[in-house]
Amino acid sequence: MKASIIPLGLSAALAAVIPLQRPLLQCDQSEKQPLCVDSRGSSTDPSIALRTAVVDPEERGLGFDTSQQWSGYLDLGNDANLFFWMFESRRDPANDPVILWLGGDPGVSSLLGALEQWGPKRMLNNGSFVNNPAALNEVATIIFLDHLVGTGFSYSTQDTDTHSTGKSSIDVVHFLEAFVRTSFGGKTFSGRELHIGGEYYAGHYVPSIARAIMSRPPDDRFNLKSIMIGNGWVDTLTQQKTIYQQLCDAELTSNLEQMLTDDECNHRLRNLRECEQSIVECRRDATRCTQLEERCSGSDAPNHNSVRYHERGELSEHRYCERSRHNSDDGKAHLKNHLLDARVSLGVDATMFDGGKQAWKLDHPGTLKFFRDSGDYTQNSIPDLGALLSTAESGIHVLLFAGTEYLKAPYLGTKAVAQKIDWHGQEAFNKATQAPHYAELGSLDGDTYGEYIKVSDSESRTLMSVGLYGAGDTTDEKTGVQVKALLYQWIFDPGYF
Repeated sequence: MKASIIPLGLSAALAAVIPLQRPLLQCDQSEKQPLCVDSRGSSTDPSIALRTAVVDPEERGLGFDTSQQWSGYLDLGNDANLFFWMFESRRDPANDPVILWLGGDPGVSSLLGALEQWGPKRMLNNGSFVNNPAALNEVATIIFLDHLVGTGFSYSTQDTDTHSTGKSSIDVVHFLEAFVRTSFGGKTFSGRELHIGGEYYAGHYVPSIARAIMSRPPDDRFNLKSIMIGNGWVDTLTQQKTIYQQLCDAELTSNLEQMLTDDECNHRLRNLRECEQSIVECRRDATRCTQLEERCSGSDAPNHNSVRYHERGELSEHRYCERSRHNSDDGKAHLKNHLLDARVSLGVDATMFDGGKQAWKLDHPGTLKFFRDSGDYTQNSIPDLGALLSTAESGIHVLLFAGTEYLKAPYLGTKAVAQKIDWHGQEAFNKATQAPHYAELGSLDGDTYGEYIKVSDSESRTLMSVGLYGAGDTTDEKTGVQVKALLYQWIFDPGYF
């Protein structure tokens, strides 16, 4: 294990993350929960265990999909428990790769991804379900993990919610340790190709998790092949500036016009300077981080929250702001009601969520506040990406993609982050010109729907940044289909680019 590639603050914790050599845990598909309790736990911590239940989609009105599903908890000790929901691949579940998908903002449940983004069904505004054209389990097994204690159905009885990227990275590694040694209905996933993805704050989570994995011996890295970060928030200092640029510098944006007047842009430029100063102060002294909310997220701040424009004399949301059904009150209510109705089928811990101590929420704003106030939000994850792309014999591939209409983390910022990554291919990447990207999926066949830069070094490590034309939040169906086409080509046909 090379100390040089262990993230700051993880060195001591990683000492407990070692290979597990015990027999597989068996889960009989015919059994009903509670089942598959592995009391053996981690090789160094017997309190860590995996509880897994078979999900019957036709029971108790779940009505979600006919693909084989599993759900349950990873018990981490200290009464901390992480919830997951897994959908097996419809094509070849015995051989297809595995995708681990994580949520966006700290406190937002990854089950949003199951119900509105990449699961087999998509929830409509009225609470009903339709087949999801962006479903990722058509050719891969996908796991949605609430990897922060205190988020979604993950919980703790001792007020040990997760408030840092570093802690969550260790928890996810423990989950993967238990996952690869578990037999699900006679199928095991040890040795399968693993791809870890997520969006927005996954720009912090995913590089840290991958770096923790790649710090292990080469034969004990869960066969991690790539990480995939969409609309990622990787470095606050770099990306706050690109939000301003996307609003006010039409020459830098691709196929976009200046969105604000010159006077508005001058005002926002002054606010940007205050925000940048606050970020620097927070990095130096965590006690100064409480100023971030006011300086970088207020009504006058240079971010996506306060963008408005006049159209036909009426004040309305700008079309570049994120579009998402779950942001409506009705959408949130339908999501919550459906998940609570399905909690028995999903094996949710009734002692906590069936009139128990914790109420399920789509998002926990307090968690994001903890991440901001602790300084985690302003940390720079670009060095983590550089370390991944410099790890000997890793063969790791890094995909950064963003929609050109997603103002919360613009593609300008994604491209700027990619150009700052220090690795063997940095010079070639920064000299490369953007190439058009064509979709090969469904109704998008033959259409130019993005632009990309891709560079591989002599060790087969690859960095690729992609801008998706017209794409916004991935809960938007059109954007979801675009991303699905991209991810399929990335995983199954990387030579296409």
